[in-house]
Amino acid sequence: MKKAYINAVIPYTSHDAFVVEEGMFKSVGRKSRILNVDIDEIIDLKHQTVLPGFNDSHMHLLGLGWQMSLLDTTLYHTIDEIIKAAQKFEEPIIIGRGFHEENVKEKRPLNKTELNAISSDKPVIIYRACGHVVFANDVAIERANQQNSITASEDSYHMETGVFKEDAIKHILSIVANPDQTQIKHYMLNAQAHLLKHGITAIGSDDFHIFKGLPFEVVNDAYKDLVKDNKLHLNVLQQVNLPNIDDLTRFLASSEAKARYGTYHLGPLKILADGSLGGRSAYMKTPYHDDPSTKGIEIFDHDALLKRIQLARTKQMDFAIHAIGDQTIETLINIKETLNDTDTNPYRDSIIHAQLADYAQIKRMKEAKLGAQTQPIFLNSDIPIIQERLGERALETYLFKTMINTLPHTTISTDAPIEHVNPFENLYTAITRKSIKHPDLDPFLPKEALPLNRALKAYTATPAQYFYLENALGKIKSGYQADFIIVEGLNINEPDSLLNTTVKQTYHQGLCVYSKEADNGTL
Repeated sequence: MKKAYINAVIPYTSHDAFVVEEGMFKSVGRKSRILNVDIDEIIDLKHQTVLPGFNDSHMHLLGLGWQMSLLDTTLYHTIDEIIKAAQKFEEPIIIGRGFHEENVKEKRPLNKTELNAISSDKPVIIYRACGHVVFANDVAIERANQQNSITASEDSYHMETGVFKEDAIKHILSIVANPDQTQIKHYMLNAQAHLLKHGITAIGSDDFHIFKGLPFEVVNDAYKDLVKDNKLHLNVLQQVNLPNIDDLTRFLASSEAKARYGTYHLGPLKILADGSLGGRSAYMKTPYHDDPSTKGIEIFDHDALLKRIQLARTKQMDFAIHAIGDQTIETLINIKETLNDTDTNPYRDSIIHAQLADYAQIKRMKEAKLGAQTQPIFLNSDIPIIQERLGERALETYLFKTMINTLPHTTISTDAPIEHVNPFENLYTAITRKSIKHPDLDPFLPKEALPLNRALKAYTATPAQYFYLENALGKIKSGYQADFIIVEGLNINEPDSLLNTTVKQTYHQGLCVYSKEADNGTL
């Protein structure tokens, strides 16, 4: 069936109409030409704004769905409010998410005494917003210690204060039972509905290591079931995160590497190589300005990273590796420069985050054909702490405009659930360099602000390169998959309008998968 959508406003083009047939854009152009052929149905958009569906190139669909079921600490403005809310949480294990010291009146981390006040007989675990730090009460720590001895490095945990970072987190989470496949699909579908509500139609998702000890096959099969049941209304590129070398070897020995099941694709090797800036666990060349006792945590050293990358290369897999600290970024550039990649079949490797890469490192990334998957929305939380964490080094950080202008494929994403999935908030921080949470603070390095058209491209067309679908995804263009959104409130000449922009309808493969006016919002 041919459907013509007319009287559309498609920013940065002269087009005002398009035809959708069998899930694809069949033609895009001016209304007079579009209607000069046989059409089965005409939809008058009445000059509403239409954008390509967003592609959030790095996030965690399963993690988002799971965390949507937890206590949301971002709703509270003092530690006392968090304590009182958690005390009302009726679960055998109280798990909270999203804590950030800059968002509470006390301006400091949680401590074990406060978590003990929440409960003295139930385990309490609260994630810092970055996901690289958790706070635990005595019950959680004692139960974890009874089950297993902690094997993480001593600099990654502090029993006395109840703080656990990076690899030590799995020790505390060992007391949390893994979900079954039915629950996993429930989490995925809840997260999908949330994404579609915000106009996101494609994602790069790291899901295999959300629940420690859960075989990757359980998550992989859940995705395949959703495809088989016609319930997956997203294009998903799985970023294969299997830090245990035996798990990675088992995956590579299967037939799953680079496999494709409908709109679910198995993609690059993902490795979490260091931590976060907020948690002071991103691995730095020099000590932190506000804590000279540490340079952060090197989760995988050069040799461990190289070994895993070389294994993945036996199946021609790209890599997409988490690196925030400048030393970890340096290590990845060094590795990329030594790989025997060919110009005839170049790999589309990338560093995820990369916000502490300096100008010299970005230049080397370009020469090594190493892309970046960035999160401008991190500025929303990080602006208050960048200077204190890094001192003068802060002047060469979060260089997103330089990356987009320099590197082969730089994308914009959210790392949800670390940050909110709302793409318009992400675009706002990208083009203003301002924090939404802290509007009184000055823009951070405003010369690195992106023009909106470049930011939109990095959020739609560019991520398709990592799918190897750059001729099929991310554009309102003839021959491309018909993924588009109808929005209200957007004025491309007024950055503040992004904060009031909402999605009225989301279409994936030509099918309306979210409608603001529908009772339940989604299919």
